[in-house]
Amino acid sequence: MFYDYLKQACKEKGTSITAVLKKIGVGTANGTYWKNGSVPSSDIVIQLSEFLGVSTDYLLKGKESDVKQFKCSSKEQEVLNIYNQLSEISKERVLERARVLLELETEQKSEAKSKTITILSSEYRVSAGRGIMLDEEGLTEITVPDTPEARRADFALTICGDSMEPIYHDGDVVLVRKMPSLEVGEIGIFYVDGSGYIKKYGGDRLISLNSAYDDILLDENTRCFGKVIGRV
Repeated sequence: MFYDYLKQACKEKGTSITAVLKKIGVGTANGTYWKNGSVPSSDIVIQLSEFLGVSTDYLLKGKESDVKQFKCSSKEQEVLNIYNQLSEISKERVLERARVLLELETEQKSEAKSKTITILSSEYRVSAGRGIMLDEEGLTEITVPDTPEARRADFALTICGDSMEPIYHDGDVVLVRKMPSLEVGEIGIFYVDGSGYIKKYGGDRLISLNSAYDDILLDENTRCFGKVIGRV
């Protein structure tokens, strides 16, 4: 489905569909149409593919075409230029050293992935937008990579919405340390009028990082669940 392929391409680039559409000058409402199964015109598909650095085949079919155009970054080009100036013996030494480094990195990544811990996570998504119910009782255990942040966290929450972009995106799982209050400027989880939010604390209000959303004024019933200290 086009929407799913586009969402994956955006996620890999560390952005969102809404942010990309704004960048290329296409109405953000189109995202809803695509989510419901429609497909954009070929001109928009081409714009999206060029902006995200993926082929149109990937956006339409979920896979790259058989013939790919290889593009080097500046560093890759520099390495290639140096390599091409070496003697055959030196080239072989470079290749052997590269194989050793790749093997070492592969082992390190494998070891890192194998280390995990369990943490409590809410069954409900916390809103980065208009607000969603948050029930402290609805907690289950999930497995996450073993990191210093994960060890300090008391629970995890999944974000729903785009009001905290470009830092936090829809679907991100954030790690939360229980705290009754935060310092101004810190990101936290708050309970306002029966709904849970992830917002920046502004003293007398909750602030969205996305300027398209208004501030939420606080009152005596506002509750702070804790501080966001990282993400999975």
